[in-house]
Amino acid sequence: MIVADTDVLLDTLRGRKPVAARVVQEIEAGNLATTVLSAFELLSGSREERGREEVEKLLGAVEVLPLDPEAAAVGAALRRELEGRGEKINPQPPALRPLAGSSPG
Repeated sequence: MIVADTDVLLDTLRGRKPVAARVVQEIEAGNLATTVLSAFELLSGSREERGREEVEKLLGAVEVLPLDPEAAAVGAALRRELEGRGEKINPQPPALRPLAGSSPG
């Protein structure tokens, strides 16, 4: 499963290629999720009804992952461990890095 962040979903809503095409492909494959934090950012940034409807449609097509205290603690511990070994954390999934134009790691 690929977890898309807010920037990837915004690019999709704006029709930016090739990100939008890849997101649609992953949605159709049932392989895309986002976090409740990204859902909040998208919904709170939608000032017009049409934009909110588009956001709601996109969020309805993906799994929205919760962030509870246990998940936050596990993620934080993993981040500390990796950074302690000198490994950088890139918040974008490796499969989407080339699409978003970011460099690995």
